[in-house]
Amino acid sequence: MKILVTGAQGFVGRHVVAHLQACGHEVVRVVRNPAQGCIAVGDMARFQGWDALLEGVECVMHLAARAHQIKDRAEDPYAAFYAANVTATQHLVDACVRVGVPHFIYLSTVAVCGYDSSDAPYDASSYAPYNPYSSTKAQAEALVKSCGIPATIMRIPIVYGAGVRANFLSLMRYVDRGVPLPFGQVCNQRSVLYVGNLAHALEQCARTPAVHGATLMIADSAPLSSKELVGMIADALGTKARLVPMPPMWVRAITGLCGKEMIYHKLYGSLHMDCTPSYEVLDWMPPYITQQGLRETVAWFRTMP
Repeated sequence: MKILVTGAQGFVGRHVVAHLQACGHEVVRVVRNPAQGCIAVGDMARFQGWDALLEGVECVMHLAARAHQIKDRAEDPYAAFYAANVTATQHLVDACVRVGVPHFIYLSTVAVCGYDSSDAPYDASSYAPYNPYSSTKAQAEALVKSCGIPATIMRIPIVYGAGVRANFLSLMRYVDRGVPLPFGQVCNQRSVLYVGNLAHALEQCARTPAVHGATLMIADSAPLSSKELVGMIADALGTKARLVPMPPMWVRAITGLCGKEMIYHKLYGSLHMDCTPSYEVLDWMPPYITQQGLRETVAWFRTMP
């Protein structure tokens, strides 16, 4: 199958491309900046040459996006998110419609569902975007759903694996250095996703007509508490987690007084996805358990300077 992948040089994109090629697919790798073996298109919100690139393509996997920024330096953050996540997606979808691409897969985020699933696990009907990132991803979902060609939306949680950056890499560094972490009394449930499982799910999605028109929820087979995740990372690192038994309500009170309550939800809240219906329609189960994924991630982590 000839598959076009956007964001092909990103953390997720590299793993997806490698898996697709290992499965025998012809991959058109689209990136923003020049890279060997890839097609550089610059700013996707301005690119107008999609029709030629889509010739003969049987499936598009749209992975490129502007993700949540820890320190956003954009002059207008919402405008930057809108351009990258909505306008760029609209241009690509319009071209797919013109050319007649048989299947469009849009990689979205569980953040579209909200930021705390303490009441019940999120499913495909959950919808409560809460910041510029999740809002623009939700808008992109809507235009993909209404585009008129077979399309699939795949919502995912935080992804880890070789090459991971941002918060997950920071957490690994803290555990490796023996930094005390305030998760000793945490009893939340958070879904995570190993990048190898994500690559496997996307390839399965490309070959499964039953998912056309579906919104899939994809994560590792079992959610973890923050305490369990830190413990598993420590085990993979061959060290012992230093967990401080700080009462969650203390943290909530402190972050609330500082106007930073979202920090509490990200550390102590639940973000649990109900993936069972998606596994069934996709006729798929994650091939890697979380412990395997973490071991692979740690093996890469140990090679870092």
